[in-house]
Amino acid sequence: MTGSRTTEHEAPREAGSLGAILFAKTSDAVVLLTEGGHVSDLNPAAVAMFQCSPERALGRPITSFCPAFPLEQARSVPVQARLSVLRGEGRDSVVEAHTTPIRAPGGEPGRILCVLREAPGQAARSTLRTEFVAAITRTNDIPDFCSALSEALTGWFGIELVQLFLYQAAEEALHLVTVPGTPDEFVPQFERLPVSPDGRTLNERALATKRLVESHEVNDPSGEMRLERADGRHPLSSRASVPLVWDGEPLGTMVLFGKPGRGFTPSEREELEAIGADAAAVLSRRLLIRRLADANAKISRRNTELLAVEKISRSILNTRDSDAILRLLAEALIATYSMDYVLVLLVEPDGRLVVRRCVERNADGASWAWHTERLGAEADERLLGFEDLSEEAVHSCLTGVYPAIPGTWHFDVLPMEDESTRFGVAILGWRSSREPSPGDEISAVRTILDETAIALEHARIVMQLRALDSMKSDFLAAMSHELRTPITAILGFAETLLAGLDPPLSEEAREFVSIIRDQGEMLLKQIENLLEVALLETGAVSLDCAWIELGEALLEASGTVSHLIRSDAVRFKLDAPDETFSASIWVDQPRITRALRHLLENAPKFTERGEIILSAEATDKEVRITVRDTGPGISSEDIPHLFQRYYQSDRGNRRRVRGTGLGLCMVRHIVELHGGRVGVRSELGKGSQFWVVLPRAGKNRRRVAGVR
Repeated sequence: MTGSRTTEHEAPREAGSLGAILFAKTSDAVVLLTEGGHVSDLNPAAVAMFQCSPERALGRPITSFCPAFPLEQARSVPVQARLSVLRGEGRDSVVEAHTTPIRAPGGEPGRILCVLREAPGQAARSTLRTEFVAAITRTNDIPDFCSALSEALTGWFGIELVQLFLYQAAEEALHLVTVPGTPDEFVPQFERLPVSPDGRTLNERALATKRLVESHEVNDPSGEMRLERADGRHPLSSRASVPLVWDGEPLGTMVLFGKPGRGFTPSEREELEAIGADAAAVLSRRLLIRRLADANAKISRRNTELLAVEKISRSILNTRDSDAILRLLAEALIATYSMDYVLVLLVEPDGRLVVRRCVERNADGASWAWHTERLGAEADERLLGFEDLSEEAVHSCLTGVYPAIPGTWHFDVLPMEDESTRFGVAILGWRSSREPSPGDEISAVRTILDETAIALEHARIVMQLRALDSMKSDFLAAMSHELRTPITAILGFAETLLAGLDPPLSEEAREFVSIIRDQGEMLLKQIENLLEVALLETGAVSLDCAWIELGEALLEASGTVSHLIRSDAVRFKLDAPDETFSASIWVDQPRITRALRHLLENAPKFTERGEIILSAEATDKEVRITVRDTGPGISSEDIPHLFQRYYQSDRGNRRRVRGTGLGLCMVRHIVELHGGRVGVRSELGKGSQFWVVLPRAGKNRRRVAGVR
C-alpha cells in the first residue's frame, strides 16, 4: 500500500484540484479564499510568509493576517494593493497583493485567489528584522538585552555603536544603561547629547515626537556629541535617537553612533523606527519581568522584616523591666537592621532627656556602654521638637555625651511615643560606608519603637502597682501584728471568766462571754490569715521542710472537715491507696496542712447534698491531691480568678456563704513555694474539683526562702 506525504509547510490537496493547478509553478505566496474571506488553501510560500502552520491557517479569516485586506472589492473585481502582513511576535511587513475573483459553474459561491509578493527590498529587511527580533528575544535580563541589541544593529546602515537609555517614570528622566564591552573612554561622554534650542536633548525630542530624530535635526553637525577613541581611530558621533515606545508608554531610547557626516535615507529611518518598535515590544516584557522580580524580592524582604518586627515586639511587650526592654531594643536594632550606633534617650519627669542606652557596633560585634548624661536644654528642645535635625545638628547634640562619634557618620532621629505621650527618642546611626536605611526599613523600626513606648508605659505602670501592692502588704502585716495583741488579751480574759469566778457567772453572762470568745477566735484566725498572705507575698517566709508520710497531712487536714458538715445529706470520704498513704514527701508540714484545710473548708460551704471526697495519687516524682464536691459548680468566668486574694465566687449562694477570699490565695502561695502547682476543674451544676500537685522531693530538698 502506498501513500502520499506532504512537507511541513505544505497544505494537502488532491491532484488536479484548483489549488494544485494554481500552486504548481510559482514562488509567490498564493492563498485561496472562500467568498467569506476564510483561507481554504495556501502554498508553502504563504505558510512561510504568515509564519503559521497550515493547520492553524486553514479556516482563519484573511484579515487575521492582512487586517486591511479589501474583501468586498475582491469578491467582484481584481484588486492590486500594498498590504501590511502580520507576522509572529507582533511584527509586520509590506507586500503587494493581487486578487482575482473565481466564480464556480452554475452560480455556486465562488472563491478568491490572492497572490502576495514581498515589496521591493522588503525581503532582505524582513530577514534582518527577523534575525534581530530572534536575537533580543533570547535574552533573559536588561544587560543581555543591551548586548544583543548592540550586536544585532552593529554594521547596519553604518552603525558602529548602540547605547540604551531607560526611562524612569518616577523621575521623568532617562538613565544610561552601558552596553557591556563599550570602551571605557566613551562612558563619561554619553550624557552629553546634543541639545536643541528649546532645551530638549536628542533623546527627549525623540520621546516627545515618537519618531527617529537625527542629531542634525537638533543642532548643526558640529554640535554632535563626538566620542574620541583612545587608540586614535576615527571618532564616532551621535547620529540619531530611536524612541522605544510600547502601548503609548515611553520605555527609553536607542542612541546610534557611527562615523560623522552620514545621515539616514527615508527608508532607513522607516526601518529603524520599525526596529525600535520591535525592541520596545521585547523590552517591555523584560522590564515587566524585572519589575515582578523586584516586587517579589521586596515582598519577601518585607515579610522577613514583618516577622522580625513581630518577634522583637513580642519579646519587648512580654518584658516588664524598663532596663531589659531597652537592652532588647538596642540588641534587635543592631543585630536585625545592621545599625552601627543606637542611642536611646528617655524623657524624665522634669521634661528633660537622659541617655539610657548607648550601643556602638565595633569590628568585634556590639559593645555596650551605660550613660546617664543629659544633653542640655537646647539639644533636648531640638530632639523632642524635631527641629533642625540636620547631620550637623545631631552631631552637635551628641558630641557632649559621646565625643568619639566620627563626623562622617549619618543619623536618623525617630520618636518613641504612643497616641498621647512622647517617652523619648532613638538616634540610629550608620557609618558613611553604608547606604542610608531604606524607607521600608525605617518604617519597621518606627513600629518597633512604638511597641517599645507601649512596653515602657506598661513597665512604669507595673512598677507603680508593685510599689502600691508592697505598701499594702506591709500595712496589712503591720496592722495584723498590732491587732493580735489586744485580741489575744480579750481571748485570755474570756477564758478566765469562763473558767470560774467566785461568785460564778450567771448563765446569761456565760453565754455572752462564750460569744466573745468564739468571735474573738474567728477574728484572730482572719488576722493570722492576713498576716500569712502578706508575708507570703513579700517573700518573708521560709519553709522548714522534713520528710513526712502523705497520710499524716491528709488525716490532719480532714479532721477539721467533719464538724463543718451540718447536714446528714452530705458525706465525707477519704480515698487514698495504702501505697499513696505511706508515700513520703519533703514539705513544711504545718503549712501544707494549713493549705489542705483551706482547700477542704470551701467544699462544705457550697455542698448541700451529695459527697465530699479527698483523694490522693502518688508517682515516683510527685503527688496529686484532689478535693471533689457535688456542689453547684463554678462558672467559667470565675475560674481564672479563684486563686487571687479577696476574690469570692458567686456559686449561686453568696449571701449564705461568707468569707474573706484569702483561703485559696494562701493555698496557691504555699503550694508554689514548695515548687508545686494548683488548679481547678468545674462546670455549673456538676460540682468542682480542686487539685494540688507537689514534688515528692520538694524544691531542691532543702530550706527554701522567697516567693515569686
